[in-house]
Formats: sequence, structure tokens, C-alpha cells
Amino acid sequence: MHLTIDIEQMAKPVLNNAGESSHASRRQRFTPVDSLKSFCSQLDIFILSLEGSLNHLDQLSLEDAKELLSSTKKTVGDLDKVDEELRSSSYFQHQELKEKFSYMLKLMFKIESRLHRIVFRDSPRIKTSLSLKEGITKMNALHIKNLLSD
Repeated sequence: MHLTIDIEQMAKPVLNNAGESSHASRRQRFTPVDSLKSFCSQLDIFILSLEGSLNHLDQLSLEDAKELLSSTKKTVGDLDKVDEELRSSSYFQHQELKEKFSYMLKLMFKIESRLHRIVFRDSPRIKTSLSLKEGITKMNALHIKNLLSD
């Protein structure tokens, strides 16, 4: 059995609906109830798809995981833009939408994290030199000291 997960395809209805809804909200100065219900419904379907996908990520081949990681990063970027757009409109005044969108982003980040582990699982580990660690520690200490003195 060959498993494929297409995050971009699953996210397409949410991304399309979010753009239409936020534009309608700005034009009308209020959030249309039908548009809000539709968007919440799209989020529910996408969340279910993400939850199902999360359970099957370990079954992906390395090549599929690399492709999905790339696709997921692109979708996360698109969703960040939608997040900014929704924050600028009145959509996040609706608690249900805010919670669903937040949970959806959490799932996306969890998927991205698991894909990173799969893709870079066999990558060689490089030891950080002690001098580099000490240098970073000194820089951090100086930065904190400067912040506290201001």
C-alpha cells in the first residue's frame, strides 16, 4: 500500500474560504454569519484530515516525507498570512473560530516537527566545539547584562 498525504490540497478550501471571508468582512464592516459558519465547517474538515494524517506520518518513505515537509512549510506560510489577515479583520472576535484556527496551526506545527524528525533521522550529528558553546554563553550573558542595565 502506498500512502500519500497532500497537505496543500487539504488546506486549499480553508485558504480559499479565509480569503473570501476576510474580504467580505472588510467590505461590510461585520462578519457574515453564513460565511463564518462555512469557514468553521471548512476548518473542522481540515482539522480532521490533519489529525488522521498525523497518525500515518511514520509510514511515509523518506522521499515522500521530504516532499510533504516542503509542502507543509509552504502551507504553514500561507496559513500565517491568513492568520494575519483574520487578525486584522473582526474574525478572531469569535471565540470558536479563534480556538479552531489555533488548534489547526498547532496540528500543522506538530506535523512539520514530525516530518523534520523523519527526514533528518539518519543525518550525521555534528558535535559543537566547546569554544563555540562558551562564546555563545558569554554573548548571552553580555546581552542579558545590557538588557538589565537599560
